Amino acid sequence: MNRDPIRTAPYKGLSVQEVAARILHVLAGILTALIPFPRMTAVSETCFYGALLLVAWMTGRGFRFSLKSPLTAPFAVFAAWCSIGLWFALDRANSITDLYAHLIKYLALYYLWVNLFDSGKGLAVLSRIFIASAGVFSVAAVVSFYVFSGHPLRDRLGEPAVLGITSDYIGFFSLAAILLSPGLFLDKLHATGKALLAVCVLCIFAATILTQSRATLIAIMVSALVFLGTRKKAWIIPCLALYLMALLFTPLGDRFLLEQFKRNERIGLYWTTLEVIKSHPWTGIGYGMQIYGNEKLLDLNRYNARIPEPHRQQTPIRSPHSTFLDVTVRTGLIGLSLFLSVLAAYVRMGWNIIRNARDDSIRTWGLCLLAVFLSILVQGMFSDGMFGPQALSLYMNFAMMTILWRIHTAPKSGFED
Repeated sequence: MNRDPIRTAPYKGLSVQEVAARILHVLAGILTALIPFPRMTAVSETCFYGALLLVAWMTGRGFRFSLKSPLTAPFAVFAAWCSIGLWFALDRANSITDLYAHLIKYLALYYLWVNLFDSGKGLAVLSRIFIASAGVFSVAAVVSFYVFSGHPLRDRLGEPAVLGITSDYIGFFSLAAILLSPGLFLDKLHATGKALLAVCVLCIFAATILTQSRATLIAIMVSALVFLGTRKKAWIIPCLALYLMALLFTPLGDRFLLEQFKRNERIGLYWTTLEVIKSHPWTGIGYGMQIYGNEKLLDLNRYNARIPEPHRQQTPIRSPHSTFLDVTVRTGLIGLSLFLSVLAAYVRMGWNIIRNARDDSIRTWGLCLLAVFLSILVQGMFSDGMFGPQALSLYMNFAMMTILWRIHTAPKSGFED
């Protein structure tokens, strides 16, 4: 396993390669820190292309950039199918643009993280950056939304958007940051470090609850069951009961009233999306994210008219609002099956790590990452998760589990090596 990507002869001072390697790590760290901040496009683009140029330059000078991963084959097949779909896309130009921006670039980031943070310490550093960034976002979002904008506390954080992101998307990275924290609490942090981490997690948790997102609240319960089911099975029913009581007997319970579900616009939206899928079952409408809402290319009113009248949308929503429906409508049923193969490969990798871990640190990190994965999938069932902070959180989770897999499969090494 490549634990030290740049190996140069030691002498006084730093070599050019060592300086480049440090800059590359900083750029990758900045890209991680920018996940919760979708409006920082100029900075993220500069860091991304700067990192790619450094990788290209360093590859010819001893940097071993490895594609070894259980996810490489399913990623390649999924990307190949999406590329083939360009020939059948309703808007080829938009599909090419989004294929690059929302798949190829994410895969490049995935391998960048895997190669640069390829150790137990690297995994911990990546987690610290991500949690700190989510903490900064949480404080800034709460202050901006409730103090500067003057919204009452009963309003959902992110409705309207705060810092460029809406309430349904905040939970993707905020909950991920919370679920990564147990791994760091078990790390060799001094008391001050653990106190700062606890404050940060509390701030993130507060912001997460203030979004009042049903998908996020459900994801909290599902991901918590990962820890309880493997460590404290006897606690499952009491903790589940307490959580349900907290939902039912607080204002959050209003989000789960039956009337809320009966008049939820997602029923008609999902039904309309299924009608579109029926018309383009195998190849989809194209990878472009602007196709679904483009009336010149896809008349959603025609598909909306096919569903039962009580569930018809007054004005069709121009996005599927579900990761799995989004993948299916854009890449067809074949694309969905290939995307599911990526998720299945991840689950196999994570399950193998957890069951056969050599020490508790590896097992704990495996549980944390699997819990993050489940939280993203649950939220993705009700939100678009293939772009922006949502997708970046997923691909970073892919990268972190791959790093843990490399640590797990390395001969005679532990988490701290």
